[in-house]
Amino acid sequence: MRLTLLCIATLFVLHTPPSAAKTHTIPLAENGRALCHIVDRGGNCTSSLAVEELQHYLGAISGADFTTTKGSKKRIVVRYDKRLSAEEWRIEPHRRGITLSGGGPRGLLYATYTFLEQLGCRWLAPDFDFYPEGKHEVVPHIPTLRYTAEGPTSGQPVMKYRKLYIEEGHSHTPANTVELIRWMAKLQYNTLVYPIDYQGKGRVRWDAVRDTLTPHLRQRGIVIEVGGHGYQNFLNATMEDGRLWNEHPEWFALHEGKRSKEQKRVFCTSSEEATEYMTSNLLAYIEAHPEIDIFDFWPPDGAR
Repeated sequence: MRLTLLCIATLFVLHTPPSAAKTHTIPLAENGRALCHIVDRGGNCTSSLAVEELQHYLGAISGADFTTTKGSKKRIVVRYDKRLSAEEWRIEPHRRGITLSGGGPRGLLYATYTFLEQLGCRWLAPDFDFYPEGKHEVVPHIPTLRYTAEGPTSGQPVMKYRKLYIEEGHSHTPANTVELIRWMAKLQYNTLVYPIDYQGKGRVRWDAVRDTLTPHLRQRGIVIEVGGHGYQNFLNATMEDGRLWNEHPEWFALHEGKRSKEQKRVFCTSSEEATEYMTSNLLAYIEAHPEIDIFDFWPPDGAR
């Protein structure tokens, strides 16, 4: 008899329809006046950036000043949640306001930009200076701004790496690459790939932009991937003011019976000394560049 009653009770629970989700409507601005205070509970440079972006875009949408709203009853809280994975985000409306959570820096920014997208913002392109003013994004004009949602929303990217490659990068400058980085976080790209020295010509190389780009990449938690085609960056005939070629011609490629200085020809990989020399230079470079998360080490492109 007890077993029968237990089965009936279980069936009743399983077939009870879920209650309708409660709709939350949070007032954010009224006729150009901010009604929400933005609170930073993350305590680092990424959460500070999230707050700045919220203040900027909510202000641009409504015309209100969200930098002076500490007395407001409603709050938008920016915080980390250890229960979430690094790139997972959550937007939760409640009676006190809205909580934007991320498992890590990238997740926190994804929550921030997804929330702004729900209000109508769109990120069309980086803010390159050759675009007409303001045409790189869509920001609606809503002086009386409300956020309406039926319970929390959450998500995370499916692919582990979502990369943008500078590659040849002849048109890139440090300034417009910063704009590219700012845009990457909005579109949930998580890796920037930059050549160590494209074609060994000194025009497009990581060391020339490293000091400018690294703080912006770190603030957004973006993975720094450097390298590419480039055995020649660590062993070539011009190194040590040419002494390497003079003292060790046998380290270099043999072409039609003669040793070749051409960088497009791979060094003599059968030479243990040459391989050790190249490897030591590579390791020294990596040790001197602790900001690099992933290093690509490929032969010269179209190598002979």
